[in-house]
Amino acid sequence: MKTVRSFSAGACAALIAWAGSTAAQEAKSLDRPWQPVVVDATAFPQLHLTPVGNLHLFAYRSQEGSGLWEPIPFQIDEKDSIDFFAPHNGLFDGFDQLVFMVRDMGDKAPLEAWLDDAEAKSVPRVEIEVADGAQPALRAWCYLYVPPSITSPVPTPYELRTSVAQDSEW
Repeated sequence: MKTVRSFSAGACAALIAWAGSTAAQEAKSLDRPWQPVVVDATAFPQLHLTPVGNLHLFAYRSQEGSGLWEPIPFQIDEKDSIDFFAPHNGLFDGFDQLVFMVRDMGDKAPLEAWLDDAEAKSVPRVEIEVADGAQPALRAWCYLYVPPSITSPVPTPYELRTSVAQDSEW
């Protein structure tokens, strides 16, 4: 496995790597239901200028004798050069952040486990491992896939909505 970059974010640390690990499968042990993970796009130099619509985030759920890939909610936030949010240009670049929740992450996938998609199997996937900063043995994983052939919609389980009219009254 080639490590791309590691970083620390609050009480959790994440390791970004091109999937290809020979490590044994591990079950998710990190339980932080309200902890967001924010990863700067600069942690993914190989994905620079990838169309945002081609990014797909999945969790691997171990099941007896096999496993299940499940799309998980995420968003891409674009910042300007001063760290304010800006309109998105549609490309994954150095001004973007990948944002998702620890609660949606899953188990470490075995090397041979891939999405059932021919194009997904032909390009590298990115493994994102998040560990508790105080207890590094507590970990969770998710996988970033980039082939445009994947058509799974991004789940929206949280039903978060904004209202310009209401938000401007604050």
